[in-house]
Amino acid sequence: MCFVEQWFSWEAKFMFVRTMRFVCLFLSLLSVASCATSTALFKRMESIDLGEQSIALLVINTENRVKPSYVPQLNTVRVKGESGAIFTFSVPKGETLSGGKVGQYLLSFRLPAGCYKIHSARGQNWINEAFAEDFVFPINYSFELKSGEFSYIGRIVAVNRERQVNEDRAGEVVVGEAFDSAGFAEGTFDVQVSNRFKQDIKLFKDQYPVLSDKPIVTRMMSLDGPEIENQAVKSQDNVSKNGVNIEEETKATRQKTQSGQNKKKTCSVRQVLGMSELGLSQEQISQVCD
Repeated sequence: MCFVEQWFSWEAKFMFVRTMRFVCLFLSLLSVASCATSTALFKRMESIDLGEQSIALLVINTENRVKPSYVPQLNTVRVKGESGAIFTFSVPKGETLSGGKVGQYLLSFRLPAGCYKIHSARGQNWINEAFAEDFVFPINYSFELKSGEFSYIGRIVAVNRERQVNEDRAGEVVVGEAFDSAGFAEGTFDVQVSNRFKQDIKLFKDQYPVLSDKPIVTRMMSLDGPEIENQAVKSQDNVSKNGVNIEEETKATRQKTQSGQNKKKTCSVRQVLGMSELGLSQEQISQVCD
């Protein structure tokens, strides 16, 4: 009888925790959906007038080399303006490539002319019906938009790989769970940018016919600041067919960084992003964090 009572008590607690977690996740998703700006382009859009604004076109590919079956599913991308204002854009549903191991997303941001920085991307993967694992990765690439233009700003390739000591985790550590994880707590994201104008514009025009007769210019993103590590602008020839090849140059950069580490504070991804949103420069952040 005591064993039955103990089992029932444990089972009730477990179900309560799962239910509350589901409710919290639902509320957080609802909050994000209500605050994020939707994509600028829609499949059934018949016409579009830019006026004095611009539309930036961006492709993001995601891959998870820690747990390949959990392809990172993006929810939002954050863009920072010159004034420090943060714009949060929702990410439209993507598709999977390479036998279900690579995610691909076509994003379109409608913004006034000016200079911007793609700050970070966030998402989550559902592990089961009641639990999802969040992830976030910084991007920190800058771009400029001109009035009345459709501007292709590049392709981002984000790969979650096994993290090394003192590297930022892609997700929070979850302790004591009785089910699988998506590997974000064990991993960190490498981010690369490439110019695949011909391939990517064909993807956009196939999905959004409203672009078929529109001129599109290239305004490639550039790396913002020398302190950003594990990122490199790669030419098209140095990126694999599916845009997911992380070059040996990234490994060399990581090893060089680790060999020169000092006794600074180890900061999480969320802490670094928070300091950036408060207006701290990359130089100031690097003085505090590894």
